[in-house]
Amino acid sequence: MKIYTTRYQAKKARETDPYYNGAEKIVKVDGGYALMTEEEYRVWKLQM
Repeated sequence: MKIYTTRYQAKKARETDPYYNGAEKIVKVDGGYALMTEEEYRVWKLQM
């Protein structure tokens, strides 16, 4: 998972990077913002 410093960078990556399919959500994590699917988010929340 890549961490972006700004929400704008995460949004731009979601729209332009072919790795992401657009279903990912932008989530504030320690150190910035990350793109996660709903399933990845559930797992991440359980680890906190």
